[in-house]
Amino acid sequence: MSTLLQDLRYGLRMLATNPGFTAVAVVTLALGIGVNTALFTAYNAVALKLLPVEEPDRVVRVTRWFESGFAGDIQRLFSYPEYCYYRDHSRAFSGLIATTFPTRVAAVPPGQGGARASEPEFVQAQLVSGNYFSTLGIQASLGRTFLAEEGQAQAAHPVVVLSYPFWQRRFAADSRALGKAITLNGTAFTIIGVASSDFIGTGAPPEVPALWAPLAMQAALEPGRDWLNNASEARVQILGRLAPGVALKQARAEIAVLASQVVKLYPAKDRTITVTLKPATYFGDTDDPRFQAFVALLMVLVGMVLMIACANLANRLLARAVGGGKESGVRLALGSSGARLIRLLLTESTLLALLGGATGLLLCVWANDLLRTAVGEVIRELFHGGTGVTLRMSPDVRVFIYTLALSLVTGILFGLSPALQASRTDLSLALKAEDTGMGPRFARSRLRSVLVAGQVAVSLVLLTCAGLLLRGLLRAQTADPGYEARSVFVLGLDFGDDPAKARRLKQRVIERLDSLHEVRSVAEARWVPMLGTFTPPVKVEGSHAAPSTLPAQVLANPVSPSYFQTLGISIVRGRDMTLSESDQGASVVILSESTARRFWPGEDPIGKRLKLDLDFSGRFATELQVIGVAKDVRNAHLSRVDPAYLYLPLHLHLGGRQFGTALLVRTEGDPRSAPGAVRAGLETVDKSLIPRLWMTSLEQGPLRAERFITQVSSGFAAGLGLLALALASVGIYGVMAYTVSQRTREIGVRMALGASRSDVFRLMLRQGMIPVAVGALLGLAGSGGVSAILSAVLIFPGSPDLLFGVSSVDPITYGAVCVFLAVVAGLASYLPARRATKVDPMVALRHE
Repeated sequence: MSTLLQDLRYGLRMLATNPGFTAVAVVTLALGIGVNTALFTAYNAVALKLLPVEEPDRVVRVTRWFESGFAGDIQRLFSYPEYCYYRDHSRAFSGLIATTFPTRVAAVPPGQGGARASEPEFVQAQLVSGNYFSTLGIQASLGRTFLAEEGQAQAAHPVVVLSYPFWQRRFAADSRALGKAITLNGTAFTIIGVASSDFIGTGAPPEVPALWAPLAMQAALEPGRDWLNNASEARVQILGRLAPGVALKQARAEIAVLASQVVKLYPAKDRTITVTLKPATYFGDTDDPRFQAFVALLMVLVGMVLMIACANLANRLLARAVGGGKESGVRLALGSSGARLIRLLLTESTLLALLGGATGLLLCVWANDLLRTAVGEVIRELFHGGTGVTLRMSPDVRVFIYTLALSLVTGILFGLSPALQASRTDLSLALKAEDTGMGPRFARSRLRSVLVAGQVAVSLVLLTCAGLLLRGLLRAQTADPGYEARSVFVLGLDFGDDPAKARRLKQRVIERLDSLHEVRSVAEARWVPMLGTFTPPVKVEGSHAAPSTLPAQVLANPVSPSYFQTLGISIVRGRDMTLSESDQGASVVILSESTARRFWPGEDPIGKRLKLDLDFSGRFATELQVIGVAKDVRNAHLSRVDPAYLYLPLHLHLGGRQFGTALLVRTEGDPRSAPGAVRAGLETVDKSLIPRLWMTSLEQGPLRAERFITQVSSGFAAGLGLLALALASVGIYGVMAYTVSQRTREIGVRMALGASRSDVFRLMLRQGMIPVAVGALLGLAGSGGVSAILSAVLIFPGSPDLLFGVSSVDPITYGAVCVFLAVVAGLASYLPARRATKVDPMVALRHE
């Protein structure tokens, strides 16, 4: 213990005697460790941190897998009858709760004086089981939460609990709101309480609704729908609290047994094969390999910044070790062991790293609000979250442990090489040397050059990634999807559960919209561009294309005949489908140009046939005849043209699968006036459609989300690249400046023997740029690999590639980055080299 205290005192004394060096080192490490800590803090908040409930480690989320392998949000959804079976037969849980995704409702708060109080507001309401708050251990900040019986009898208890943000905003935090009625979709609900201010819901991703209502009131909040008694309607998420003394393994075993019983009780076309439990985090499924790959890529990129900081400080410590070579020699001569000397120097470097880590953590805490806002904005854009997203981004114990471990590893990483170098000091040289010590040897140090080359290589990798993403951003802002986006709006409408009634109501809506002066045309489609597609396997008849060019699956979308007119997609060959062909689900298909070229290269595709396996059974039972070829567009991703896309008749039988349809409306004149005209037109058809209506243009909806992903990734990469370049430039400058100071006498000798100032300048500049050139070559090789990974990684299924169609070996980007890096590195080397030319030979020769 006494030896450790001596080492600590020595390390602190050395740092205190070199305040300039210490300050630069701490700031450098703070930047490197800070960006790593900030990223881990964000990851911890969305993927690791448990829900803010009582004993969160006892709360789990129920998920399942299907026989078809279908994944996504449906993995977390169950029918209400399935939930009831799990709830009533489970013994491993003290409580199982059910929640829906928030639904849009028209809310009219009670009169509070003034015109604004009676104005309807469209807000997000969430249906939950009666034991929702009690099972989670959430107390009301005002009033009470639901009673168990309020979640039982259907339509018997019209009560709501307000979220704290909604209560503050809409009711001005007035406690007199309790007991008053708020009208939701025409039904009066009594306000019984306000949830605690720190409760942000149980959604994945998190979204704070305006209010919570009992599931038993589903019919009131969703007029025209009744899925509480329908075992085929998967609408609720299930969370549970483990009973005291029950381990997660036991609960998983029990839920698996209950799942096998539910499958027999409620057989479905897509059979559930596994039901399991996961920790209840904000994000949901963090096991998705795409999500894990994306997070790993980000950690690698920010880790590169820390590597540059470590190399920078290692070079500085090497330089200082040379200056302290005589002291090291004296210690060794007096009997100190090499291990003891290594421990002393590692203690100093570890203290530096801990100070840098503490400063980086303070920077992370200081930027907490900015980080929370940025992550919340990303969640809202990518997952269409509500305005109530308020993640807890402040560091917790997990972040502190991460920062501490990272700091300790960093201290050893950048301090080990200088410590080993000092422990191998030549005693005779060290004791004889004066000020220059090991200057000549250090000037030729391969380790120094390797560290500089490493900084340059890593900087080049980060700058290349940033350049490729910025190029992708420029393409994203100007990319033409191939169809009209600004004046085409997507209408989200709920027509009810009864298929016959829904079809009649939808037809009335289409006819009414067609009659509006502000509407040019209306179309119907199963999937909206950029928001999904169908990928059935295909077999092509009469094709002479090479098997390798024929995809095993195609992208497909059932559409109405007016789809092409509405989106402005031209039929370049053949004809459009007729209304009767669409209504009857005729065996016809329209291909994209790329599809025709791939399936029948150099041939006329009209009249050709292909077979689809619409039920994924391997039978390829659906045979279709090609009647037309449509212009190539970007339906799946804005970053690239669809490689193979089929337009099917709207009512083609899709192997028993049931999919809803969306309405697409193309407007005339100013698109900003369209929503009001459409809303007014729908009110004349059925006012119950309005509460859950959402309407957005393709430009501001799906296309904006695609571009937003590229904007975020580009900004992040550009920031990392510039930070890395700044650290590398400081490192190059520091090494060059120290080299000049150590070679003062050598420079003086050269000039005394006839070397001109230009000769000295070229010599020093050349020696400074050689490791830069080597690092650039290594960086180019590394950039190719990292950018290839970058182009392949998706943030989530269906997301665009991060490079937005830019080649991973784009010559413009690589050339620009190399020139930029060379200029910055040249400037970092130029200033010390220029200083070398001003050495006075007489002064240098008298130096020793």
